[in-house]
Amino acid sequence: MAERHKREAKLNRGRKAKNKGREVLPNTKKSTSTEVINQEHKEIIKWFQTVKFRRTLFGGVDENDVWKKLQELNQLYESAIRAERERYNILLTDHEKTYESQIYKYKQELMKNEGTTEQTEMDNTENEVPPETRNEVRR
Repeated sequence: MAERHKREAKLNRGRKAKNKGREVLPNTKKSTSTEVINQEHKEIIKWFQTVKFRRTLFGGVDENDVWKKLQELNQLYESAIRAERERYNILLTDHEKTYESQIYKYKQELMKNEGTTEQTEMDNTENEVPPETRNEVRR
């Protein structure tokens, strides 16, 4: 038992010296702080885990194969960006609807409290913001 411990200690000394300058990364499988957000991200992660490059005769990788793989990765990223934009636009329109309904509700309450019944007061605040600015926010 003591001999086995000595042998393992000798083997580990060499490993410690080799890894001395390197930073040891934690195991990513146990980390729960990084959650996959959507299906597109899952596809990108799967692609990174399964990608393999074709080797050339002298130990390098085939340049054409690398470009093909980069093109595949670019397509995956573009689809992820498109999906994020769609989600973002849906959230924006939903927020816009709730925001407009709340503004209308508060203006109605304000008109009741002040005793005014003029519709022009409600519409003036919407006309103060130029339409170009409103369109920029929606993009």
